[in-house]
Amino acid sequence: VPELRGDPAPGYRRASVSVEPSTVTLAGPRSVLDDLPGFVKTLPVSVTGATADLVRSTAITVPAGVVVAEGSYVTVTVEILPVLSSRTLTAQVEIQGLSQGQIADLSPQEVEVIVVGPDALLSRITAQDIQIYVNLFGYGLGIHRIQPQAVVPEGLEIVSVIPETIEVEIALPATPTPVDRE
Repeated sequence: VPELRGDPAPGYRRASVSVEPSTVTLAGPRSVLDDLPGFVKTLPVSVTGATADLVRSTAITVPAGVVVAEGSYVTVTVEILPVLSSRTLTAQVEIQGLSQGQIADLSPQEVEVIVVGPDALLSRITAQDIQIYVNLFGYGLGIHRIQPQAVVPEGLEIVSVIPETIEVEIALPATPTPVDRE
């Protein structure tokens, strides 16, 4: 059983822990061996401030007069993962692929984006780090309901975009009408 001490860096947590080899054979006086629990511990392994997986070779602690038959060191692997949480941001919807000579009116012009990822990364992002757009390539004049696309920084994942569709009215720009002056 690994003796782990400390806590990972803020925004990170311990996940799986493994020891290799997972079992060892002990040799020593029967009276001492009979009093031992079904496991032995390692020397302390610090995970203080860790932001990535740790792999440490460490000794096994045994009572005086007892030895480990295969060697007294094991490899302890501690998986360190970021703490995940979510955040909601409001982002402006951009237009892509609009044919030349056309205009588009979006409703709504902003959407809510729910993003999940490591706390450390979520705390640094702003709405400007998220790109929300409707791709109008291939759409003609008229009113269309289009699902917006989203691009977020690496390490983050989009849970949802609200609303799921944007109403887009594609039209020709208004032409000025001549005015008679007398």
